[in-house]
Amino acid sequence: MKIGLFVQDKSPEKCNKKEFEKEMKKIAESKLDLLVFPEECYTDFSKMASNFDVLDYDSGYIIAGFCDALCKKAGSAIVYSGNDMFGISFNMFSDGADEDSDEGMGFKLYIKHFHEGFSPFEMDDYREWAEAFFKPFPITDKLICMMDGDDAKYSALSTICNNNGAEIFINVLDADADYNESFTLNKVRAAETKSFVFGLTPADGEKSGAFVFGFAPDGSLMEGTPIYDNGKIAGNVFVYDTENYNSENVSICEKDEVLAENPDFVLDCETVEELLKSANKVADNIFIKDLNNINLVMILVKNEEIMNPVITLDAFYNPALKDIENKRYLLINKWDSDFGEYDGVIDDVIEARTIENRCASVLCGPDYKKCCQIDKNGQFVVIDGEQGRFGLTMDVVGGPEFIWSEENGGFPESWREYYEDLIKVVHGENIASDEPVKKEVNFDIL
Repeated sequence: MKIGLFVQDKSPEKCNKKEFEKEMKKIAESKLDLLVFPEECYTDFSKMASNFDVLDYDSGYIIAGFCDALCKKAGSAIVYSGNDMFGISFNMFSDGADEDSDEGMGFKLYIKHFHEGFSPFEMDDYREWAEAFFKPFPITDKLICMMDGDDAKYSALSTICNNNGAEIFINVLDADADYNESFTLNKVRAAETKSFVFGLTPADGEKSGAFVFGFAPDGSLMEGTPIYDNGKIAGNVFVYDTENYNSENVSICEKDEVLAENPDFVLDCETVEELLKSANKVADNIFIKDLNNINLVMILVKNEEIMNPVITLDAFYNPALKDIENKRYLLINKWDSDFGEYDGVIDDVIEARTIENRCASVLCGPDYKKCCQIDKNGQFVVIDGEQGRFGLTMDVVGGPEFIWSEENGGFPESWREYYEDLIKVVHGENIASDEPVKKEVNFDIL
């Protein structure tokens, strides 16, 4: 399957109908199976589409009609990204087929869950639509899910898609997305779901810092082929072939190691077992220790269990922790042997678990130690240590309690209930009620 990622140059001189038609003609010559547009892309209908309510039944079909016409110009199925009249950030897949056709599915809507504007978590009937959001759509012989922007930080979303058979993830990233963080998270999503993951940002001229990537199911970085042989990223289309590709297992280790600011806890990999024995065990892998008037929640994940995000999800959201106040979180990944097949991805995994759970994490292997934590700005940092000893600042690693707290730089607390519902879906539970769905947002036909 050939996927083209269009790093569209959105500078004013490039966003006009003449330039757009020329680009579509060139892209059509590439004979793609799927063309992915960047966030808030320019097309000949984008401005018009922004005057519609994407959650309205009839308006959704109108936008889909625009996308159908664009499929014909591009010569392939597309993923379009835009905003509606209420600022809802959405992606729409279209293969140009009629809904009753046996040769395609028509179109599929996805709304970004973690966005500065509207989130589906604000829908009163979110439970009715959760299943449809994460149901993959088919192209050729592959099943695809959209996982957009910061959605990649929250592993319940990609895990549900993976459980539903997704083989490819498309991530349309924000223009100001951080490359290192995006690289790490999406590489790990590929490795843990054993799926292809592709991502891109828009560009605003050559100096915009735009980027594009593709990861193979083992987490290795794929080589994309640009359709313009000019060495530029902005305005180029990078083609990835899931059947025929070159890849290399690389990590992004550009973050300098730092000393924690005013550390209030020193962790020693050599004495982890003694530390856990001195704590109160509340579940098989969850321990709590009173530490300077905070409840330090220590989550132990052994060996390659760290590759399964469900294990950490279940621990961080364990009901036994619900009523414990003033919690701070430390994830401990203890290995009894070398990393084996995970040697090329383990650095990224421990960083990803730190980011997605807003915690401190330590990797304790026989011959390799690494420690990360979230800092006061909500960014992950790699902690400088000596002989497996690391100083940590615990007041900023608030886990789910900080993720779902606007006061602590997170999201509204009301969203947490729906995210915990998604964890139930991960385990195969049905969260929808028996009430009939509303016609205005009938995602089953989208």
